[in-house]
Amino acid sequence: MSLRVIFCTHPAHGHLNPLLPVAHACQDAGHEVLFATAPRFCETVRSHGFECRPAGLDYLWSEPLVSFPEIADAPRGPDQVRWLIERIGVPRLHRPMAEGVLEISQDFNPDLIVVDFADWGGRLAADALDIPYVYCSWGYEVDMDFSYTGDLYDELRAAFGLGPDPVRDTHGARWLRLSPLPERWVRERAPASPTTLRFQMALYDAPAGSGLPSWFAELSERPLIYATIGTVVSIAPLIGWLIDGLSPLDAEVVITTGTGVDPGSLGSLPENVHVERFIPQSLLLEHCDLVVSHAGFGTVLGAMRHGVPMVLMCLAADHWYNAERCAELGLARVVGRDAQSAQGLCELVRRAFVDDQLQAGAAAMKAAFADLPDVSEAVPLLERLAREKTPITQLAAG
Repeated sequence: MSLRVIFCTHPAHGHLNPLLPVAHACQDAGHEVLFATAPRFCETVRSHGFECRPAGLDYLWSEPLVSFPEIADAPRGPDQVRWLIERIGVPRLHRPMAEGVLEISQDFNPDLIVVDFADWGGRLAADALDIPYVYCSWGYEVDMDFSYTGDLYDELRAAFGLGPDPVRDTHGARWLRLSPLPERWVRERAPASPTTLRFQMALYDAPAGSGLPSWFAELSERPLIYATIGTVVSIAPLIGWLIDGLSPLDAEVVITTGTGVDPGSLGSLPENVHVERFIPQSLLLEHCDLVVSHAGFGTVLGAMRHGVPMVLMCLAADHWYNAERCAELGLARVVGRDAQSAQGLCELVRRAFVDDQLQAGAAAMKAAFADLPDVSEAVPLLERLAREKTPITQLAAG
């Protein structure tokens, strides 16, 4: 059975990347794959070898204040996720995305829709088309309270002539949730839905032909620290804090700035600090001894898969949840008030380098990832879901 599958993603690398392994697996199995995303993000999707059509609002999460100036007033801390859903997602994003996907579906005629962890538009379109959707979870597989989203989703469903969601307590996992995370990540007090199945997924953040910078081969044998604040939040003072805090260490330091900070604007750099806008983490992390990051789940996932200990700061969205769980599992140390100066960061990283608990925790998590089945084994489940239109549970998957 050959499938036609639409993949829906927010216009950001952290939303696209978890979909790519599944999309490649479907394509390799002979299924037809089409992506839908914001117009300005289509070229990024195409660089990974997929057809992409524009849908929904034209914006980029790498420029949040351009499209959503009100984000400047968003609360900091765990409550920010709810604020983003209620103030940005529901009133601005999801209905236009659903309308765009429904328009695409008129000629593409999908059998399934696969959605990123924050996309409701694809789910709405699937509901309106009466076909299953597959939820690719990533950073939100933690015990966050999404009970308030039921009424919000039902309001959006009503706009498409649909009644209340028949399964309100699944938060996107009604049919099937594909997760790249081992059971070790999940808290006992927040068990995953029975439709959650776990697979080993490659980190697809390196378009064809990309590689490490030419200077990388000339680095010394000193330990390697990779530091990033992700691809969405680009704040020059934070980059300066990283440089000032990490350069005194006896290590090579590689920093990526994202699109919002030009490395050339940073002036003369210490001899052990190397700055680029972007380096594929799938190529870099295997060489790293420590990761210092914003606790965005793309970077956290990569570090866990490669068994690299972390030092984490929190900037937005799910970062607080990710950092808390990493600390609980002995994978990371979290930047507190005592480490918010450059000197404080330097001391925290220095201690992390010699922390046996971090090394052991990272090694155990790397082993847990290695035990997961390959994502190619998920494709027959998608085929069954499209054919039978019955939720795929852990027991049914066999």
